Amino acid sequence: MKIGKVFIGNELILKWLQLEGGCIRMAYFNFENDSIELIIEHPAMPEHNPGEYAEDVDLVFTTYQDNVGNKVNIRQPIYPRSR
Repeated sequence: MKIGKVFIGNELILKWLQLEGGCIRMAYFNFENDSIELIIEHPAMPEHNPGEYAEDVDLVFTTYQDNVGNKVNIRQPIYPRSR
């Protein structure tokens, strides 16, 4: 087995998610879903009352190719996940 520990800074993760200027408040690995869950504070996120759980949201990206052949990703507005 070959393994290594990788450190990825908050700013890079927020840039990838197109949530620059935000703040990652908590991160943990969800073994059941094989995913990383992030609690992010950002003006685009839904309102949150202290003491309540953060709402699940879906980040939706639209990808297209511009007129010179570059791949462009645009994040759509953030809405709470419908339950």
